[in-house]
Amino acid sequence: MSSPSADEATLDRALHELSDAWAIAGEGWQDAARSEFERDHLSDIMWRGRQGMKALSELSALCSEAMRRCG
Repeated sequence: MSSPSADEATLDRALHELSDAWAIAGEGWQDAARSEFERDHLSDIMWRGRQGMKALSELSALCSEAMRRCG
């Protein structure tokens, strides 16, 4: 089982890769469909990814505290 901090790093890397790929796709795709896809799908994916990273960070802190207290 991976740790929350490792999962957070994996998610962070994936979000950066998605963002980079979207930027590259945008070099050749500039129309209403792209804007609609970004608005209807990509923005939500990125927001949920950031929320997931926040939750993983909080979980990591809680795990660290529990480990510290339980020695």
